[in-house]
Amino acid sequence: MEVKLENLIKKIKEEGVGAAEKKAAEILEKARQEADDMLVKARKDAEKIREDAKKEGKKLLENAETSIRQSARDTALSLKKQLNKLFDRLLKQKIDENLDEELLRDMILKLMDSWAKGKDVSVSVGKTDAEKLTSLIMKELKTEAKKGIDIKLDKKVSFGFRIGLKGEDLTYDFTDDALLESLRFFLNPKLSELLEEKSGK
Repeated sequence: MEVKLENLIKKIKEEGVGAAEKKAAEILEKARQEADDMLVKARKDAEKIREDAKKEGKKLLENAETSIRQSARDTALSLKKQLNKLFDRLLKQKIDENLDEELLRDMILKLMDSWAKGKDVSVSVGKTDAEKLTSLIMKELKTEAKKGIDIKLDKKVSFGFRIGLKGEDLTYDFTDDALLESLRFFLNPKLSELLEEKSGK
């Protein structure tokens, strides 16, 4: 009886230990599998994060380069505009300095002689030149010619003059603004070319 009991205890132990070992092995295998799966997923997630970061970095770099190029273009255009303004201001200053009363008088008298040819003319001048210019022109003209010229003040004229035949719409503009516009037409393209050469375009 004792032997049977002992065998029974041994058998229970063996079966219990075997079952426990089998269960432990299953748990361990499952834990290993889960750990492997987690490791694979973690690697995939890390790779995705790296790829996303790489794409984002590339996008940020491209955006920064685009912004820098745009900023450089804006700066170049602004500088070109400022230089053109400075050029216009200096050119106008030179025109104003050279449009003295004697030059204006000679221009008006030549136009009256060659273009108007005895017809009545109207001359618009600025406040600065009006009095002295009128005096200079009238001194040069014969009595009959004096009746054919009308010199009037035009507040819109700073330097220079406008001349036209009385009763007609045709007018020639020799104001500093008109001369500047004419000179700008010829000179500014050259200035633009120089600026483009210097900027390496």
